[in-house]
Amino acid sequence: MAAIPTPLPPVSAHEVFTSDQWTTLLSICEVFMPSISSSTLQENAYAEARDKVAAVLPQSADASLADSYLAETVVTSQDFKEALRQRFAGYIPQAQVQGFAFLLSALNSRIGCLAMTGSMMPLHTQNLAKRTKIVMQWADSYIGPCRALYQATEFLTKATWLAQSSILHQVLDYPKVPKDVERHPGYDFSFLDFSNESADTPIQITADVVIVGSGCGAGVVAEHLSSSLASLDPKPRILVLEKGYHFPNTHFPMDQSAAGVNLQEGGGGVLADDGSIAVLAGNTWGGGGTINWSASLQPQHFVREEWATKNKLPFMLSQDFQTCLDEVCDKMGVCKSNDPAGLAQIEHSFGNSALLEGARRLGLTAKVVPQNSAGKHHYCGRCSMGCASSTKQGPATFWLPAAAERGVEFIEGCFVEKIMWDERRSSNRTATGVKAVWTSRSRDVTRQLRISAQHIIVSSGTLHSPLLLHRSGMTPEVNKNIGSNLHLHPVVPVHGTYSQRTDPWDGAILTTVMSSLENLDGHGHGAKIELLLGTPDMAGTMLPFRSQLSLEKGREALTSALDYKVRIARHGHAFSYIAMGRDHAEDGNLKKSYVYGDPDDMRKVKVSYTPSQKDRQHLLEGAMVAARMHYVMGARTIEICSPSISVFERPSVHLSNMALSQAQGPNDDEAFENWLADIKAKGISLLDTRTNRMGSAHQMSTCRMSASPADGVVDPDGKVWGTENVYVADASVLPSASGVNPMVSNMGLSLHVAKGIVKTIEKP
Repeated sequence: MAAIPTPLPPVSAHEVFTSDQWTTLLSICEVFMPSISSSTLQENAYAEARDKVAAVLPQSADASLADSYLAETVVTSQDFKEALRQRFAGYIPQAQVQGFAFLLSALNSRIGCLAMTGSMMPLHTQNLAKRTKIVMQWADSYIGPCRALYQATEFLTKATWLAQSSILHQVLDYPKVPKDVERHPGYDFSFLDFSNESADTPIQITADVVIVGSGCGAGVVAEHLSSSLASLDPKPRILVLEKGYHFPNTHFPMDQSAAGVNLQEGGGGVLADDGSIAVLAGNTWGGGGTINWSASLQPQHFVREEWATKNKLPFMLSQDFQTCLDEVCDKMGVCKSNDPAGLAQIEHSFGNSALLEGARRLGLTAKVVPQNSAGKHHYCGRCSMGCASSTKQGPATFWLPAAAERGVEFIEGCFVEKIMWDERRSSNRTATGVKAVWTSRSRDVTRQLRISAQHIIVSSGTLHSPLLLHRSGMTPEVNKNIGSNLHLHPVVPVHGTYSQRTDPWDGAILTTVMSSLENLDGHGHGAKIELLLGTPDMAGTMLPFRSQLSLEKGREALTSALDYKVRIARHGHAFSYIAMGRDHAEDGNLKKSYVYGDPDDMRKVKVSYTPSQKDRQHLLEGAMVAARMHYVMGARTIEICSPSISVFERPSVHLSNMALSQAQGPNDDEAFENWLADIKAKGISLLDTRTNRMGSAHQMSTCRMSASPADGVVDPDGKVWGTENVYVADASVLPSASGVNPMVSNMGLSLHVAKGIVKTIEKP
């Protein structure tokens, strides 16, 4: 039942750093993941940490595993260095790599070192203790480059180690093959191949409709067009172009190293320019629909009302739109609220069951989240690495196979450089096709494509759809809204550790939601509480590294690293809620929220985004309620994942042989309320965007629908303002944040766009 290993694609052999720069970089990485032993810590401190790790080891493990785990470091691993090199060479914008290299060189010079460390000795020559104190001070430095260097190296060190560490997986008893994994046959796609075509001249292809992208919007459009136009004679030729590649479900779930490269944008995530948020998006066949978590929620009335009134799109409150939402849900087998038998079939993981019961104990509103699993058993906890069962009715499992059966054709590895226009037209732009580069799966063959088409549907997602329009001449000077108005759903995880094993990577990821705080400002902004993907890499990346511990008086330098290792070692007894916000409660923050292309590489996207003060306030309120839900369910330790917020530990948790006790003491309630009161008193400074990193897996609105060209990118039918035959159909057209997991909102609106295109094509 194991997945077929997926080799990583080749990355440029370019050596991004000099030998001296690598030495300095690895010396910084060592600070975050050093070898910890009785020789590097005081004997009693090491013994205490070792016992804490030993207490949570699987019963079959030898106690020496705790020593091996604590001793593991990243600096002696060639695989770690090569993974870093590939990330810098393949996914990080060149300007950022150059800036990184400049800082590393500065740390090798006497003057640069003096400015950044207070010492004229090159950083890598300092012993580990002194080096650690220096790097930990960067976390909150008033010198921006120092702070940025800390954030980048902390993130890269943790993410790379978590993806590679087999010892951590042994400590957690995290299985390579998921428990109760199911494998059902996936669809056998066929893709056009141009390997045998001449490379001397562009390959000319003629189609009627080109769909750029293969995600949720593209899948719905391809299925609807192929169905509705099937009776036309001649039948239109429809091509779906995807820059990523298809992987059969026999390769799922991938390990995180392979998934980050093969399935996810930016090699595993895109960091905003200021480092305040990491954005997770799909970059594979099926787009975000291949790596999302099955949650199928329709946009709520207060959101649709905002779109109808504030955005002047009355269609959003119509029964026609509701019909589109219901139609896509019905085709995916999503349960309705009046189907209790169907909802009762949804199986909940430990964390989802705890959410329902914790909300009940607190008098909060919680409900079961419908799934796009066609009513079938779907207990997959690793969908972000690809779903082995082919149960999730996403683009690659349902929508695109249905389109394929009706003759739609597909090209993978096809990056569309730009839309081509009819230069004879002086009024609205009329597209004549697209210019693209096809790259073979082996990455060793490329061909230039010129695809002529009468209708172009851009479904490249919130990050890439606006960039394609920009590359096609629709710059901000033509329409300032293209790429602007980026909306995200920022999340703050709240981690709870329990006495019993929770195995948070087992079971369906997101089947419940607590919604009592979703409208804190009376205008549809607030926080929902859901469950976070429970794999070690996700949890470990979101768990903060608490730099201040190593700087406290009397603490040893390695305290921060030791603290992190012990906390992630307990993850088999834990799970995380997320407080998820509907952003931009302050309209003014929209001006700073946009996507744009890397000037050095058109394939890379950059994100400008900083969570606003009011949004952070909503998230903090949500996180405190999530902490309370953990508490009433008996969590032994609770942490809101911000480096500035201390970890709560029940006073009654007496560590017998360092195991977590079941005892409940009289001082627990008082201590917990005091902890929350301290957080509330300090306020959103605890979520300082300079030192705190949030996450988001939902991107929307960079090509938003509008009633006029001045306010958006596409008209109420999805056609790009100022064009005759170019449409956008994906989450980028949502007028603002959906407030719920946006898959169904995206699909419903894409179906509406597709229905309009059918009417246009059918006109005599």
